[in-house]
Amino acid sequence: MKKHIITLATFLLLTHFAWGGIEFRDASFEPIEGYSEITHKIGMEEKKVYISPKALLDSTALEEVYVAPSGTLTDHRGNTETLYGVAIILTDEGAEKMKEITKDRISKPLAIIVDGEILSLPVVRAKIGKRSTITGPGTKEEAEAMKDRIISSR
Repeated sequence: MKKHIITLATFLLLTHFAWGGIEFRDASFEPIEGYSEITHKIGMEEKKVYISPKALLDSTALEEVYVAPSGTLTDHRGNTETLYGVAIILTDEGAEKMKEITKDRISKPLAIIVDGEILSLPVVRAKIGKRSTITGPGTKEEAEAMKDRIISSR
């Protein structure tokens, strides 16, 4: 089965949101009426991001969450390190919803929020179905911590 990979931005605390569990919400780098404006660090740059008040998908759509290798990194000396991400498998119904959500959001951000915090602000790279991987946590320990936060929010 083909995996669709989404890129992970850095973590960001959102103390003014009060929802619980995991939610996927629309996000934009352009202002949208009714969306909450936040400042998010992407690389070395602070960038304004606008988050929808409405969840597109929530924890009821999750079937399985686990840590998986997501790539490798080779340094200038030729040392190779395995990178890890968090793999998500959705229910059949959740997968259909995610396909609809992501088909028009290619190259646009999608906020993954856990207990009121943006856990990830990936940019959608392809239509996402039943399986996807949040890449970027890096070490296995960081990926385990992200997985544990997602699972504990269910």
